[in-house]
Amino acid sequence: MRKAARAFRPAVRVSEGLSVKTLVQWPAHRSKAVARVNRSWSRLTARWAMRSLGPEAPVAWCTVPHVAGFIGDLGARAIVYHCIDDYSSLPGVDADAVRAMDDRLTRLADLVITASVPVFESRRALNPNTVLVPHGVDFDHFARARGGPLPAPVEIADVRGPIVGFTGLIERWIDVDLVGWLARELRQATFVMVGRVAIAPERLPSAPNLRWLGARPYERLPEYGARFDAAIIPYRLNAQVHAANPLKLREYLAMGLPVVSVSTPEIDKFEHVVSIARTPEAFRDALATALSEPRDPARIDRRQAVAREGTWAARVDEIWGRMQQVLDEKAREKA
Repeated sequence: MRKAARAFRPAVRVSEGLSVKTLVQWPAHRSKAVARVNRSWSRLTARWAMRSLGPEAPVAWCTVPHVAGFIGDLGARAIVYHCIDDYSSLPGVDADAVRAMDDRLTRLADLVITASVPVFESRRALNPNTVLVPHGVDFDHFARARGGPLPAPVEIADVRGPIVGFTGLIERWIDVDLVGWLARELRQATFVMVGRVAIAPERLPSAPNLRWLGARPYERLPEYGARFDAAIIPYRLNAQVHAANPLKLREYLAMGLPVVSVSTPEIDKFEHVVSIARTPEAFRDALATALSEPRDPARIDRRQAVAREGTWAARVDEIWGRMQQVLDEKAREKA
């Protein structure tokens, strides 16, 4: 209902050159009648928001497959599908309906940008103009965790021993049972989980050395990272995680933290700077080793050097180069 209310409001100006308009779709995607309503309503909403852009045909930049039904009706000079997940494997979605929309948008797009090898391979099978551009990192922001004294978060100011940290959304793809088991196994450490919790409270394990802090502002994440002695990526191994390219990995490395993670195709690429664990016992042992080792400036520098290679600025330059090629080709076709 909140989304529906926002849909009737004008676009909200966020900053210079950037406005946001809420788009509402009814989720019964298998219904042909609902699909027609969604297409008409979404097309009308998008055109309403586009009135402030001027007469030039826009570039339609899509980050979810649900726009497949109407995005081709907007008269865009190019359609880009920035596909960063296997959306059909996300929790609580109609997998078949979302996969159909995903495939449709992939075929329709002039350029498909993917963030992981599994997604790249699945999308390239449908559209040869598919490229792989991994996620970047706001390096300067997260490197503040090692750049000098930062305010100590009050929620963990009382912790005297080592801290194992996590930042990010705590959803069904996070193995909270593994986190609880690790906390019981490594009682000398305090496990601090920072991020919005989207799991029922009764499903969360509890332990004297385990703290679920909830969401915290992005601007403050380096303050928490400065207190972490190690960081973890405790994913459940499912189809969604297999296709994911976790932002938090690069953020941890930008903070210079030792990282222990489960094994996925994208994370395994960083095994030279990340401890990869394929069993709970291996996870525990790698984490115990990380906590027992003294902070080595050379290792911290190495981790940060890896993160610095993939800043968002570098990724934007790469993406814009790809986009310019598409626009040039479109201009030639029109001429």
